Amino acid sequence: MNKENIIYLAGFLDGEGSFSLVKSRRKYHNKEGYYDNYWVFLSVTNTDESVIKWIKTITGTGFIYSKSPRGNRKKQFIWGASASQAYLVIESVLPFLKVKSVQATLLKEFQEQMDKQRKERLSQGRGALVKQEYWRLREHYYLLLKELNRRGR
Repeated sequence: MNKENIIYLAGFLDGEGSFSLVKSRRKYHNKEGYYDNYWVFLSVTNTDESVIKWIKTITGTGFIYSKSPRGNRKKQFIWGASASQAYLVIESVLPFLKVKSVQATLLKEFQEQMDKQRKERLSQGRGALVKQEYWRLREHYYLLLKELNRRGR
């Protein structure tokens, strides 16, 4: 991405973007019970499909989907990227963000922690469990971002 596109994208993300940490409940594969799964998610929603396609083209990553119109609203187009794909975009635009720089910084830190934890677990061999302190750290990031993204804040 050239600098001009990065700066424009940063402005677009500040105004129309969503910087989220998603949490979902997953069932264990080899034992009973559930665990929480967390991942970085970056998205932009707009009614102009060409803008969304432009974002996918200049970032070279992510996916596009659409939402059918409800009531008198227009069809919405969404570009999204998660985990390491989102990290690369965040890393590029972070110096130029004004409104959502705190959210972007937290997501960047979170993804770096996830990558570090993954490497640590892989070095311990197949089936190594995630340490309890890591679960607490993930939940901490999740709650921080949930508060920052709360409507009406």
